Amino acid sequence: TIKGAVNIPLDTLESRLGELPTGKPTVFFCSSGARSGDAYDLVKEKKLPVQAYFLDATVKYAADGSYTVSND
Repeated sequence: TIKGAVNIPLDTLESRLGELPTGKPTVFFCSSGARSGDAYDLVKEKKLPVQAYFLDATVKYAADGSYTVSND
């Protein structure tokens, strides 16, 4: 994962929406961009006061904690 990120699985997001910060941007990301897009859509659908974005890209994680982001 990305350092400082909080893991909220998509299937639990709706019940945890109150945990999202309202005073700073929230960026949803996953390995392919699909689940993060769904998370973004859910937040927008609920009209929450959250500054939300999602990473529409492919993220590959290495065992050492590094990662690469590409638009494949």
